[in-house]
Amino acid sequence: MGWSVRTDRSYTAEEPLPPGAEKQYGLIWRDWLDGGQIGTVTWSVPAPLEVVDSGTNGSAMTIQGVTYPARTIAWVRLRGAVASGVYRCVCTVTRQVSLEVDRATLIVLGGRL
Repeated sequence: MGWSVRTDRSYTAEEPLPPGAEKQYGLIWRDWLDGGQIGTVTWSVPAPLEVVDSGTNGSAMTIQGVTYPARTIAWVRLRGAVASGVYRCVCTVTRQVSLEVDRATLIVLGGRL
C-alpha cells in the first residue's frame, strides 16, 4: 500500500489510486497549527470512494529527513476509485486547544490497475 504525504493546503496526489486498490494519503498541518496539535480530523469523500480508516500521527514522524510532532499529520486510507475519475476530498481538522476549525483539499485521481 502506498503512502503520499504533502504540506500543501490544496494539492493533487501525484500517484493515481488504481481501481480496487487502497492507498494512504496525508496532509501535514504543522505549519498551520501555531505550535498546537490536531484535536479531531474528519474526511469528506465523494462516491465511489470510501474511507477505510483515518486519523493523525500518534507519535513524532520523520518524513524525508524532517521530524513532525505527534498529531500534526492528518491521514486517510481510501479505496473505491474508478479509472479516470477525479475526486475532491476535504480534510477538516479541529485544533486541540483553540477548537478552531480549518480545511484542506486533496484531489485524488483514479488510475488504471
